[in-house]
Amino acid sequence: MLEITTMPNKLSCWLTMWRRLRSSRAAAGRAAMILALLTFTGAVGQEPQSAAPSLTEAEALMKEGKYEEARSALHDFQYRIYKAQEAGELTDVQAQELQERTHALIERAEIALGCTVLRLEQGTYTARATEIEPNAGGLAMVLEFLDITADYDTLMGDSGMAFVWQAEALHKKGGKVEKFLKANWPFSFVTRVEFLSQTVGRRLNLEYLPDYACGPASLRAFNYEHVLPAIEAEVKAGRPVLGLDSSSMVVSGYKRASDGILDCFFVHWPGPGADRLSEFQEYLVGVVAAGEPVPQRDRKEADRLAIQHAVSLGRETLFNRVSFPEAAGADGDSGCIPTPEDVVPSRTYYTGRESFAVWRDSIKDETSQAYEDRGYAYRNLAILRRSAPVYLRAMALRHPQDVATALNQAVDFYDLVLKELPDLTHYEPAQPSEETRQEVADRISRIAELEAKAITSLNDAEASMP
Repeated sequence: MLEITTMPNKLSCWLTMWRRLRSSRAAAGRAAMILALLTFTGAVGQEPQSAAPSLTEAEALMKEGKYEEARSALHDFQYRIYKAQEAGELTDVQAQELQERTHALIERAEIALGCTVLRLEQGTYTARATEIEPNAGGLAMVLEFLDITADYDTLMGDSGMAFVWQAEALHKKGGKVEKFLKANWPFSFVTRVEFLSQTVGRRLNLEYLPDYACGPASLRAFNYEHVLPAIEAEVKAGRPVLGLDSSSMVVSGYKRASDGILDCFFVHWPGPGADRLSEFQEYLVGVVAAGEPVPQRDRKEADRLAIQHAVSLGRETLFNRVSFPEAAGADGDSGCIPTPEDVVPSRTYYTGRESFAVWRDSIKDETSQAYEDRGYAYRNLAILRRSAPVYLRAMALRHPQDVATALNQAVDFYDLVLKELPDLTHYEPAQPSEETRQEVADRISRIAELEAKAITSLNDAEASMP
């Protein structure tokens, strides 16, 4: 665990670079530094020869006490590494090595500039070949770091994420109702944290702001009063946490300015990039931390409760309309101050059949972005449903024949759902295959029908369990 003091980089690296270059004082030195950084890329497959000299010059600037200049130039250097990697001028291995060396120098500069950095030393996380669901996937990474046995697909099933399809309705003060898909938001995942504690055998401590939608002020206060203290306690104890957001992640620390202002969280994103340390510069809606051991629930009983929950998700019996206290900025967008009629005093969360109806209706609505974004929705549903057959097949082996038969029937339906979706291998969600709005709506209707049949099979399985 690393605990030091630094100052945040509040401006983007490009804006900072521009402002620095406009200053006449030491402009020549800065320009020389930038020119050196711009020349590091070499031919494809070759080691960039000028990278080490560029980093050496950054160190020289810091020895002269020019920490701001070194930091600005190093941020530009990071961008050049990214562009060179994108152009094929650097291999992934070369780019990662350079990024790690550059990040270490940036941190040294920020330490010297007087900030607070609290961070675990680089942990070892398993990068996956494919994308995964970020809530269950992030929790699997936290447990892996702590040497706690936890299978990703089992966490997906026990949490319900293998069976859920999320949407929400915003009930605005002016009377308008707007509905959107919310595939990765943690609002259904957090309802299962207590149950996951029992199946994993470790107390999972949750800090969550369910009324985060009532404005940026409440979210900001929640982070300073609950999120940061929880992260600090866990990191000092040598443990990362699961950070909850629209795309949850593993949090291994944070950076704050000398006046206490939060600059960023240090994170690892579940999936192919899990082994790379990144910075997240927004507030979180919650954290989950692994605590002391607790007795594990009997696995067959856990199966029954998990299937019961999956049926509740599919049949929309988990949530009702949720009301929030009114507050300025109650649209949940920290960058906007809505007009009074756009304030959102309550929301309705959907988890199954209503979500498919929302999706289908929004595809037909030409004022909605859902048709253009259909590739992302296909990908998100595929990521969720890939775990359902794996989870249910394993469960079927633990139960009598009548239960196993119903579970395997559900597996067949979920396999058909996956066949309705694009293969994620080399899939680009921003460029989905050509299809009309009606064709998309018909596809969603077929998926919804298969999902309903799968839920009926799960209900039959649960009814046959002792």
